[in-house]
Formats: sequence, C-alpha cells, structure tokens
Amino acid sequence: FWALMKYVLLPPIRKIQKQRKETIEANNYKVEELSEEKDKLANQYEKALTEVRTEAAQIIDEARQRADSYRAEVMAVAEGEINAQREQTEAELATAKTAAIGSLKDDVANLTAQAVEAVLGKAPEKAKVASEIEKVELE
Repeated sequence: FWALMKYVLLPPIRKIQKQRKETIEANNYKVEELSEEKDKLANQYEKALTEVRTEAAQIIDEARQRADSYRAEVMAVAEGEINAQREQTEAELATAKTAAIGSLKDDVANLTAQAVEAVLGKAPEKAKVASEIEKVELE
C-alpha cells in the first residue's frame, strides 16, 4: 500500500501542490509589482496635481496683477477726465462770473447815472460813474 501511495498517488498530489505553490508565489510577485506600480502612479499623480495647483495659483496671481493694473489705468484715465472737466467747468464759471459782474457793473453805472440825473437834473459822465463804481468795488 505504501509503495502504491508513494509511487502512484503522491507524485500527482505533490505536483499539484508544487504548481499551486508556484502559482501563489507568482501571484504574490504580481501583487508586489502592481502595488509598486500603484504607488509610483499615485506619487506621479500627486506630483502632477501639485504642479497643476501651483500653475493655477500663478495664473490667478497674474490675472489679479493684470486686473489691478487695468483698474489703475482706468482710474487714472477717469481721474484725468474728471480733472479736465472740473478745470473746464471752473473756467466756464469764472468766465460767466466775469461776464455777470461786467453786466452788473454796467447796470449799476446806468442806474447810478439815472439816479444822479434825477436828483441833479443833469446826466453825469458815464466814464466818471464807472470809475467811481470800480473804486467802491475795490475798497
């Protein structure tokens, strides 16, 4: 019986055990290889993700800088336009004021001349009345 088992039954069982052991070892090796490859790919992914984040941050910073620069340019142009309009308005106001004062002086001179003529009965010299009005204004 032992001889039958040793030479007939055990060799196929040992062969199957050996094949299973080799298959398990090969699978373990493949698992290790795949695990290493997975770790390598994960590291590459993390590195790529970090690079992308860094690049995105740089792009955002550059966009902010361009926006700030553009805003500063627009503000400078707007302030320039506002100052030009202010100066133009002030000049127009000064011109209108001068014209109004000149017209008012003429009206006052005419009224004064009429009042003097009504009181004295004779018309005063217009130049003298205008000169006296100028003296009063300057005092």
